[in-house]
Amino acid sequence: MNIFRRILVAMMMYGLYATSKASDPLTGMLAVDERIGAFKPENGYWVGLPRTERLRALARAQMCTAIGGPVGQFRLREDEIWLVGLHKCGGDVPLQEVYPDAQGPFMAEWLTGTFFVHLDHLCRTVNGENLFGTTLKLELLKGVVQKAEVENQDKSACPRD
Repeated sequence: MNIFRRILVAMMMYGLYATSKASDPLTGMLAVDERIGAFKPENGYWVGLPRTERLRALARAQMCTAIGGPVGQFRLREDEIWLVGLHKCGGDVPLQEVYPDAQGPFMAEWLTGTFFVHLDHLCRTVNGENLFGTTLKLELLKGVVQKAEVENQDKSACPRD
């Protein structure tokens, strides 16, 4: 193999290694009572946030291997979804930094569609998939839960130690 091929192969191998070391994407989180889990839309990975110039600037300024930030921290209050905070690679961001008119948490009226919340992580299956004790499927209309379905799992799909 000539030297140029060796260099090319070495660069490709390093590229595969380097990308495998990247952080997992940031995801929004939803607190349900005292439990917190990943909050994702049915079609996509990230729960949208109201766009502002401050949010775009914060996203551009992030220097991190995880994609997707900043993301929302939400709470289920009765049948309503509320945005209670923001999170980026470096940690939490006060709502007022991005939404200066907000006096505190506010209802997520922009959320409409089907969303999932994964709670109570049990294990990684032999296929490498995360298995959760509870998955909530929420049908939202302007931030209000219209329908909720609960799917419970046990540890039977977990690898034996």
